[in-house]
Amino acid sequence: YLFSHNAQIGILAFALGIAAGLPVFLLMFMNGLILGAFLGLYQARGLGVDLASWILPHGITEILAVLLCGAAGLLLAEGVLFPGDRGRIAGLRTKGRQAGLIVIGAVGMFFLAAIIEGYFRQLVQSVPVRFLLALVTATFWLVYLCTVGRGADRGTRVRSWWKRS
Repeated sequence: YLFSHNAQIGILAFALGIAAGLPVFLLMFMNGLILGAFLGLYQARGLGVDLASWILPHGITEILAVLLCGAAGLLLAEGVLFPGDRGRIAGLRTKGRQAGLIVIGAVGMFFLAAIIEGYFRQLVQSVPVRFLLALVTATFWLVYLCTVGRGADRGTRVRSWWKRS
């Protein structure tokens, strides 16, 4: 359930890009407000640290995946709003391919977040260990996103990343 629900939210953020991107911004803003209100409510009752240790281990991956899906939706909006000389269909096709690759990666991230949320979070009750996993997860995504994709073409990028690893 966790995987399918979170993936549906991400795919909705992606699909809303076809409507010129404005709904993507609205969806991202609303999700941020809901999460912020939730965190504020718990913080006001002295439970902010516990809630953060409960959310961050999977939330870093999950929120990043939602943001990537939103960015992919904005790529679709770019294809619709700024198609260039070739027309909207061609612009949407070009941007859609790029956006689709991002969404495929994000769905994998949702799967990973669901595994962390469904198993690790339930099994580990130690707040410091939960924060440690959140730190490891954040570090991994930072290193991954800063290093992968720097080659000349997509095939070279993947091969060069595997060689460095």
